[in-house]
Amino acid sequence: MKTGTALAIVFVASVAAGAWLLGPRTAAEQPRTSCGGGSCDAPAGDAPPIQQSSRQDATAHAAAPSSPAAPRPHDGAGREPVDSVLLRQQADAAIANGDLAQGLEKMKAATAADPSARNHGDYGDLLEKLTDFDGAIRELRAAADLEPGNADRWIALANAYYLKVDPGEAWKAEGKAREAEPGLVLGRAANGLRIRKGDSAAAPQ
Repeated sequence: MKTGTALAIVFVASVAAGAWLLGPRTAAEQPRTSCGGGSCDAPAGDAPPIQQSSRQDATAHAAAPSSPAAPRPHDGAGREPVDSVLLRQQADAAIANGDLAQGLEKMKAATAADPSARNHGDYGDLLEKLTDFDGAIRELRAAADLEPGNADRWIALANAYYLKVDPGEAWKAEGKAREAEPGLVLGRAANGLRIRKGDSAAAPQ
């Protein structure tokens, strides 16, 4: 009878131990699962470190500012770019209407925005009409330097020197005109300025 009782006690103890081993565990008692760097199912509240890093990277990427658009070109002084064509149109319109002051302002701005031979030359002609001979010579020389093969640029420069009463520099400019166009024959207009032979009121010289 004692032996049977002892065996019964041992059996009950064994069943209880097995139930404890197989029963549910807390999150702290559950073993961690190694996924070797890949994603896998893990117990709630204990996500693998790799998943946490991915979430952080995604959050940082979403918060990062987008790349700024390419800056627009400026005029060198930080101002917005200007429309040289529009300025030139405004200058021509003002001159045609007899508003030389407005025409001069717009022509100066157009030449600064687009320093072409055409703009320099026309700006120089306008300054010459306003008797600013030094300014005219500066602009007309810039036009001639940009188009050295254009004899008319050098003729215009020569006339600016004649108006300034600087015949030495005027003759040099005439020489450049003849170099640019061999066989060129110059005459003088009624006002004494140089023009091509064959032009209206030209007298060969």
